[in-house]
Amino acid sequence: MKYHFRCKTGWQGPPCGLVFFKDRYHLYYKTNPEANRYGNICCGHAVSDGLTDWEEQTPVLGPGVHAGSVFCCGDMIRIFYTEESSQGIFAAVSDDGSAFTPLPGPVALPPEGGEYSAFRDPYVFEFDGRFYMTVGAGMDGVARILLYESHDLTEWNYKSEILSDARFGSAIESPSLFQVEDTWVMMFQGQKHVPSRVLFACGEFDGASFVFEDEAEPFKALETGTEFFNPVPAVDSEGRSVVIGWLFSTKTGEGILSLPRELFIDFGGKLSLLPHPDLMPAMKTESRFVDFDKGTLRISIEGRTLLTKMYRSEPDIGVIEDTISVEVFLNGGTENISLIIC
Repeated sequence: MKYHFRCKTGWQGPPCGLVFFKDRYHLYYKTNPEANRYGNICCGHAVSDGLTDWEEQTPVLGPGVHAGSVFCCGDMIRIFYTEESSQGIFAAVSDDGSAFTPLPGPVALPPEGGEYSAFRDPYVFEFDGRFYMTVGAGMDGVARILLYESHDLTEWNYKSEILSDARFGSAIESPSLFQVEDTWVMMFQGQKHVPSRVLFACGEFDGASFVFEDEAEPFKALETGTEFFNPVPAVDSEGRSVVIGWLFSTKTGEGILSLPRELFIDFGGKLSLLPHPDLMPAMKTESRFVDFDKGTLRISIEGRTLLTKMYRSEPDIGVIEDTISVEVFLNGGTENISLIIC
């Protein structure tokens, strides 16, 4: 593949973290290096001087490790993760991004007083001189996002429940809170399409709660395609907000990591995504896989229709094609559609 990353052997899972550390990008992701199927999950690792040409490295943790996020602090990098054998959040530290030393015991546990059916996908960020962690959770059939706080990245205290909503299923995956320019964004993956599984909401964060900008209809689809999952936010070497996700076909079982996309607030105040500037030269306005006719956008391959969607007027279309994928960016990045085409 020319623009996307996929591990050379084994199963390609979703991203866990993307960081610019000591003049190089480090990409971490879930993988089963032993077979092309889910199981024996490790935390894979790749490095690059940019965001296109990746050099695969030896997995840094596992098997049995489900990494959630990566955080840089000074000359150290930390991975926060869960283990298959116990319920809790664990951490490991490294001074080079490759050799990690696990810290003793869990650094965070589920809140007391409840039995959580899910407790996973920690995401760590800094705000107002403190460190915070969101955790995807589920209890009593209700999807939840829990918030933790720390002063040293080692001891974490439960702060609050910032989302509780059964509309998204019984658990939340890949929750994150981050800023795009001056706007706070909540992003996560639910178990149901409401209106999509991968959602975001803009608002304000004060260290304990998240206040939605649009209280009547806060959640919007980050991606309207059917094969984009588990997005992870990041910051590139120039300070731009970036997101990378997992393109996965439930029909074929094929998975790759998505293109890195720049997140920005457009002139109309909407959160938008376009290919990272390093990849913009690859975007074109015409594609053999994408056409628009009589109000219908159609993505197809060799006469086989993969997706159709109706529009009142013809959208501006940008496309990046790769060996087994097509990613479509509509109307300046206000809508995105990604599909595996093999």
